[in-house]
Amino acid sequence: KDRINKESYALKAFDKKNMSEGQMVRLKNEISALRTLDHFNIAKYYSTYEDNDQFYILMEYAAGGSLT
Repeated sequence: KDRINKESYALKAFDKKNMSEGQMVRLKNEISALRTLDHFNIAKYYSTYEDNDQFYILMEYAAGGSLT
């Protein structure tokens, strides 16, 4: 939950150490697709972050939903 605007967000995390090259490519393709999508039935994409160990996708929170 954002401390300033009180909005809730979903954070999808991926462990880079356990990903094959093919999985990494599919993840990057998913991120590219999410950036272009704008539909009320699809969780809104906000941003992507990366550190040495993980990729993170910040998305709209949908109560009772799943990001899988």
